[in-house]
Amino acid sequence: MNILCVGGFDAEDPKKKEVTEEFTRYLGKEIVKQGHTLLNGCMTDFDAVITESAVQYLKKKNAADIDRKVVSYLPRKVEPSHNNGNIIQSKVNNWGMVDPKLNFPEPVEKAHAIICVGGYDGTNMAANLGRIAQKTVLPVARFGGASSQIYDFEREKIAQNKNYRIELQDFEILAGINSSNEELAQRVVNLAERVKSSGNAFVIMSFKDDPSLKDTHASFKTVCKIYDPPYRCIRLDEEKGIKRIFPEILRHIEQSAFVFVDLTLGRPNVYYELGYAEALEKPIIATAKEGTEIHFDAKDIPIIFWNSQEDFKKELVKTINEIAKNQGRKPVQYPG
Repeated sequence: MNILCVGGFDAEDPKKKEVTEEFTRYLGKEIVKQGHTLLNGCMTDFDAVITESAVQYLKKKNAADIDRKVVSYLPRKVEPSHNNGNIIQSKVNNWGMVDPKLNFPEPVEKAHAIICVGGYDGTNMAANLGRIAQKTVLPVARFGGASSQIYDFEREKIAQNKNYRIELQDFEILAGINSSNEELAQRVVNLAERVKSSGNAFVIMSFKDDPSLKDTHASFKTVCKIYDPPYRCIRLDEEKGIKRIFPEILRHIEQSAFVFVDLTLGRPNVYYELGYAEALEKPIIATAKEGTEIHFDAKDIPIIFWNSQEDFKKELVKTINEIAKNQGRKPVQYPG
């Protein structure tokens, strides 16, 4: 995944500056150590420190792809703050969102997550751009500066939205104070990995009061729980406070890591929602009871046919494992 790191050091507090720099070095190293790409803007001392650490680690490992793993973009008429990794001239003339085409700076556009450390106005600007671009913003609160304020804002937003892409308990890792800088860097990168994709698995199926369908839904829930962290298995009729069902269905499909689609009863709305998930290129786990006649336009979709729920759950885990690996999660063994 691509991780953009932004921030700055407090030059007026030498001790805080030293501690923040130490964390920044661990963070740069950890990002590339875990196989991710470090993005930045090549404009500040922070950019120089974090990229230098990443490049040093890769050189010790004799890595052949340093220019792919450490990538910086530089606005026009700005002097580079370092010469680490691959430095690319930005096509966006002004990163302050005054570009007439409203193009995002490349580091923001390409990032899967934005990690903020300390910093001032530039860090706030990067976080704001990230929000507008719908990126996950992960501000580390320990070192103060703009990132501490960004943390408070993001925490309040998460606390008010139970369907946000990250759980509040996980987000609060960013405010941890009792771990070493090295441990905190590892936790922050691990958190970025987890939020690259949603932790939600959305269920599309008939709500008919049918015992076999209830068992199938229960199997979906069971297999989601065995992952670490668990996938949250969502079926809309179990959600509270829903005012308009159809927009909520579309929103949940958009925010899901993958969708379960059971075609047993052949409901038109189920096929419509399947088509919407396909159009979004969401991973789809299609299922149906043995003997179900599948509509012609869905016959090319791989389908797990079920009868025995125990065997069905084993097949579900095999399929979810493939999705999980592609999303940076660890596969699991079905305990049954």
